[in-house]
Amino acid sequence: MGFLTGKTAIITGAGRAVLSDGSCGSIGYGIATAFAKEGANLVITGRNVKKLEEAKNELEAKYGIRVLPVQADVCAGTDNEATVQNVVKQAVDTFGGIQVLVNNAQASASGVPLAEHTTEQFDLALYSGLYAAFYYMKACYPYLAKSKGSVINFASGAGLFGNFGQCAYAAAKDEENKTVIRTFVTSYIQTLPINLCKVTFKYVELNFRVFIAKGTGN
Repeated sequence: MGFLTGKTAIITGAGRAVLSDGSCGSIGYGIATAFAKEGANLVITGRNVKKLEEAKNELEAKYGIRVLPVQADVCAGTDNEATVQNVVKQAVDTFGGIQVLVNNAQASASGVPLAEHTTEQFDLALYSGLYAAFYYMKACYPYLAKSKGSVINFASGAGLFGNFGQCAYAAAKDEENKTVIRTFVTSYIQTLPINLCKVTFKYVELNFRVFIAKGTGN
């Protein structure tokens, strides 16, 4: 039994994406695997139902945990608060509570110069990353406060230094780092730990279990 046995984690953007060589190339799925190895039950979200179902089937078969896949897309022009509330409600109804929230999801139109970026492409990055983190932290807070749980958000060097072809992605990460996370920490630091993490694919495979051991050991 792992140290997260009996706990529940919501992980956004955790579908099982497959690279051209057949290996898994999803950071979210790597995070889900790390939590599954420690016995946590999972609520995984994403836009692609097939990828979510594949993740569920593989994680349950390999690690003997329970996985609840929920299709959810935080995007412009929709009732995003209701979308996220539905995820949280299903998580609580299925598992009884929430101990960990991992805001991993982030979409963007990478490789597009600023002068060619459309409003739709800019919205894609802001809604899937920045707004999603806001809505999930807001919706999960009552349950995380009750369980003395943790939030894990993801940063990027692009949010600090920028990167060619990633203006929307960099803007989303910069604002997530400065606005959402710092405001949330200022409001709730006495009751809820907030962890900020920057990862690569190999980092997830090799070291994320160490990170969650330090950040979610309540």
